[in-house]
Amino acid sequence: YLLSYVIPLYIGDKLLGVAGMDVDFEDIMKSVDSIIVYNTGYAYLTDSNNRIVYHKHFEPRSKWPDNLDKEMIECKTTLDNGMNLVITVKKSEVYKDLNSVTLRVIILCSLVSILFIFLTLLITRRLIKPLGDLTVATEQMMKNNYEFNYSSNSNDEIGILARTLEATSAQIRS
Repeated sequence: YLLSYVIPLYIGDKLLGVAGMDVDFEDIMKSVDSIIVYNTGYAYLTDSNNRIVYHKHFEPRSKWPDNLDKEMIECKTTLDNGMNLVITVKKSEVYKDLNSVTLRVIILCSLVSILFIFLTLLITRRLIKPLGDLTVATEQMMKNNYEFNYSSNSNDEIGILARTLEATSAQIRS
């Protein structure tokens, strides 16, 4: 069947005439059928009262079953002619991609966490070892043993403290 669209044409308040157009509904059905979403998703048309205008599995003018499939996600937009274009797809197909992305994010976060822990241990060990060596040298000085050699090449506070401790030990020995 045909869908007819007619609009009056005016200039100011004066009616000039009527313009109309007929659209073969077969063309609309082909367009709706060409909408494919994922593997099982599809599109259909309803009127403003949610009665089916075109659906490849249901008769026109039938009411959409409320409990048809709770595993479907639907998106609806109202067209200029008052019909609703509804696109539906199974939740499992949509969430499959979402689950894949989520898994990738979890793996990436885990790898970053492991790298962060490794770097933290490495940096902590680099800071703690010189402090431990300085503690041993200080304990030797407390026991009146000034014959230790602690060499530090670093220019940070720990290196300065180590060189100061060595200089103090050398002064006490001389």
